[in-house]
Amino acid sequence: MKKFLFIPLCIIAVLSSCNQTATTDQSTSIEVNNETPESVLKTTKQFVTNEDGTVTENDIAAEVQFFASKIDFIFSTKPENNFSLVVTTKEQSPSGIKYIVKDKKYSDVFVSSGAEPQINLNAAYGSTTFM
Repeated sequence: MKKFLFIPLCIIAVLSSCNQTATTDQSTSIEVNNETPESVLKTTKQFVTNEDGTVTENDIAAEVQFFASKIDFIFSTKPENNFSLVVTTKEQSPSGIKYIVKDKKYSDVFVSSGAEPQINLNAAYGSTTFM
């Protein structure tokens, strides 16, 4: 009778221990994702300079969040367009901040200083400006 009770209690103890570990791992990953951005800029216009030199203007509602290691572009009306860029270096000057990024399309992001900063994403062919 004692063996009959002992085995289920051991199984319950092992399962409880595994569940505790999973909960701890999940809360740790949530804390990492809740990093506070260094700065946030809200934009309403996007200008895309195409390879042929033409410019396309789009009305958007986007928020650009600048972290130490990445830049997040969040589009409130089209979340499927959200993207992030990994920052490798950050260069500050009187005219603004240049972020060198690791990305297939963009080489750097320049944020001009001033009352109404512009965010320029520079690529080998064409660029995108958020205002």
